[in-house]
Amino acid sequence: GRQPGPKGERRMSGISGDTGWSYRGRTASLSRATGDFKHTLWLSPHGVVKALQRSEPAFGKRSAGGKSYTTARFSQKGAFRATAWFDSHNMLRGVDSVVANPVYGDMPVRTTYADYKIFGGVPFPTKIKVVSAGFPTLDVTIDAVKINAPADIAPPEGMSRGGGGV
Repeated sequence: GRQPGPKGERRMSGISGDTGWSYRGRTASLSRATGDFKHTLWLSPHGVVKALQRSEPAFGKRSAGGKSYTTARFSQKGAFRATAWFDSHNMLRGVDSVVANPVYGDMPVRTTYADYKIFGGVPFPTKIKVVSAGFPTLDVTIDAVKINAPADIAPPEGMSRGGGGV
């Protein structure tokens, strides 16, 4: 979603609690809008499961394409609201969410997960697609997953806003 930078420029964003930041090259800057970061984090396959465990989801049923799904509604205050849908084998197949967008207002986002494979004993989708406001915004193929890989994600020095962990 960003304008391309000079060749070889690396851009990276992160979030810890309510503190979001972005790097452009080696320069870090504080992000005021963390809703998009939270949406991206919580809508990863494992993020959806953790979000459901942390909330009191409302469960339901839905049918699409001749198949039945169990649904679970949840939200992240100040970031998004979402409905996850699971197939008859309890595999996450998609999430319909709504995020605040400065251009579109409440923007619908559909994330789908497909082609599950087993990585280190854990099933994980190898295809993840995101459509935002009707436009494809992400289409990735995963070829490796590291289970319980260590991660020390902390805001760059001097950028902490405080707040709890995500």
